[in-house]
Amino acid sequence: RWVAEASGGGVTPVDDLDLVEAGGRSWRLHLPQRLEPTAAALTAPRLCLEFVVAPDEESVEVVVVEPGRRTRLPPRSHHYTLLTLARERLRQGGAESERGWVSEEDLAGMLRIDRQTVKVQIHRARQELGRLGIAGAGQVVERRTGTGLMRIGTGALSVSVAG
Repeated sequence: RWVAEASGGGVTPVDDLDLVEAGGRSWRLHLPQRLEPTAAALTAPRLCLEFVVAPDEESVEVVVVEPGRRTRLPPRSHHYTLLTLARERLRQGGAESERGWVSEEDLAGMLRIDRQTVKVQIHRARQELGRLGIAGAGQVVERRTGTGLMRIGTGALSVSVAG
């Protein structure tokens, strides 16, 4: 089921061809007709994400590791959003189920971007992985419904500096 998140944190169910407002403009939704079945999403192999960061942090390359497959993604701006979420998950202690959760507002502040841009960056990351046929692409960023909290969707993470 697709939902639209309001800036205040509320969610509203949406369907294909619905009109939504964002940034003071109306947009017509064109949603995909076929979604990954829930059972497949729950049993999809967990992704391992390796981040290779330029020393000046101006570019971030991501390597996606799946059983029997390594996919190197060239640097894209949305990779820095994923890197920031990965660093939060690696930094936070406690139970695995509680690691890495950050509010959309705090993430936007860390990245020095607005909340709408955070949503666009996450969409682009999911879209990129989906186009490459990466299992579980839609779960690369998890959200806690109704809380505004999100985190990178895997604990299998590594961050290294290029060079």
